[in-house]
Amino acid sequence: MKNKLYLLSFLLFLTTCSINAQILTSVVPDSATQCQKLTISVTGENTNFHQGTSFISLYNQSVTINATNSTVVNPTEIEGVFFFNPNQPLGSYDVSVNNGAWGDIILTDGFTLHPPLNYPQLISLTPDTAYKGGSVVINIVGEHTHFDAEGIYNSVWFQSSSGDHIYGTSVTATDSLHMHANLAISTLMDSDIYTLHINNSLDGEIELTDALVVMENGQNPEIVSVDPNSAHQGEGLSITVTGSETTFLQGSSMLRLYNNNSGLLIPVSHEVVNDTILTGYFEFSNDNDTGYYDVKIINWLLEDLVLADGFYLFESGDIPNLISISPDNAYQGTAVTFTITAENTHFDKEGNTVSVTLRQGYLELFSRDIRVIDSVTLEADFVFSYANALGLHDLIVQTTFDGILTMENCFNMIEAEPNASVVSVVPDSAYLDDELTISVTGKNIVFMQGTSNISLSQGSITIASLSDIIVNDTVIDGTFNFLNTFPLGKYDVNIDNGYAWPWMTLANAFTLKIFDFIDEPGSIALLTVFPNPTDGLLNIRRNFNVTGTFDLLVYDALGNLLLKDQITTGTSEKQLDLTSYKKGVYFLKIIQGEKEQTKRFIIK
Repeated sequence: MKNKLYLLSFLLFLTTCSINAQILTSVVPDSATQCQKLTISVTGENTNFHQGTSFISLYNQSVTINATNSTVVNPTEIEGVFFFNPNQPLGSYDVSVNNGAWGDIILTDGFTLHPPLNYPQLISLTPDTAYKGGSVVINIVGEHTHFDAEGIYNSVWFQSSSGDHIYGTSVTATDSLHMHANLAISTLMDSDIYTLHINNSLDGEIELTDALVVMENGQNPEIVSVDPNSAHQGEGLSITVTGSETTFLQGSSMLRLYNNNSGLLIPVSHEVVNDTILTGYFEFSNDNDTGYYDVKIINWLLEDLVLADGFYLFESGDIPNLISISPDNAYQGTAVTFTITAENTHFDKEGNTVSVTLRQGYLELFSRDIRVIDSVTLEADFVFSYANALGLHDLIVQTTFDGILTMENCFNMIEAEPNASVVSVVPDSAYLDDELTISVTGKNIVFMQGTSNISLSQGSITIASLSDIIVNDTVIDGTFNFLNTFPLGKYDVNIDNGYAWPWMTLANAFTLKIFDFIDEPGSIALLTVFPNPTDGLLNIRRNFNVTGTFDLLVYDALGNLLLKDQITTGTSEKQLDLTSYKKGVYFLKIIQGEKEQTKRFIIK
């Protein structure tokens, strides 16, 4: 009997699974031809198609065709856009919907791919000859092709029998049968006959055998002039290079100057004017070696060109030097503005960039801000922490035109005893459920964004700020949210300044209160009112050991009575609905016999 019950239960389980099984019931349309773009709609039963996780594919033993995009119409219907081409096998395909966590749902032989009425082919191209080292626009003609079909990309390339490839750029289809492509043919390519290949998602890969003949051009590309052909250290200028039988290309042809000692000098900017003219703007510093430089055109697609000793760099004449730094010493833990003077420098020259550092061995201190006063004067702001190395430092000034200038052992870092302190805390109190910004002012300290943080502590309890903002070197603001679970009373105000700066504490500098009494100092709170500020729903709760009935009166800021209510004996909490009131300041008066207390609150 027990075995029969198990068998019946198992059969019922199989029947339920069969009833609820996910299946695909229809595919519309259920066939297509190669070279066709088609939207296929698949309908299921007991399915749960989801946008973003469900998609359609077709597959047979040799190939899988995925929809370029799938759109879920509803939980039982999904659509997919397909591109079919002659590279995909003819015949039957299984229809599959990948349904994410629900698994794959398959309809066997649910779709058929037929041959097209006419297969696409390439007919001709012009011109059919080109020369090494040149560029040419190739015009291509097809038959039964789909060059301009929506949503396809045409890839064009030529291949020789030896395997050399020439890729078409700026490919443009003018209609379904015509397109053109730009070719840049490197001098490194073989002189050979090349086959044209075109590939897109409707035509597949089609080719035109022996379509293009690439020949030697019998010409010798070269650099014929450099203007100007010389400069001085500390000078910035534009150099124009003119070539002969060249094909300079924007984005792939670049100007360089080369010297055995300095290596490659790269221009700040360069521009291809036309096939034979290229310009580059250079900034020469006093660190660049004087003497002859080769002028070099680097061509990614074509052969590089070099004009040996085509450019000369002269000395600047007057050598730039650093003269002084003032002050020449500072204490740890201070912010200092230095005045730096030099001679024969170009600090204020257009395009010049300046950096200032102090260095001791491998340790470097970087300036916070730099101001150029004139060609020979700088101001540089530094902040020195207690972790900075003591003793003498070198001054390093690096500029675009003057190079790297050094004045050794010119600055002395002096040890200082940390004596930072908190001067003021504003405001110095808050109430439970308040969210406010506390501003702390320090003395003999430099607060650093990302390093300095405010916290409040009482015994083992620490309240961290939600965010900290450095107002200036000695003022930091912190935003706090005082939950009604925080302990009341006095808190120490702490500033954590990171490992390189002292920790600062002002004991008992902040007070957290439970009730905002008005003209009632020393009163014991009868009720707790929260949240404050409120969106309009104000909660009122009895405090510990408080009994009896309380009258509740709500006034606006002008003293007008707006609402009367009560917390009666036996009721521990009351909620006032003030959502219809305007934003602003209000007062809640609590009365029990001769006892009266007033709480200020805000509707936000």
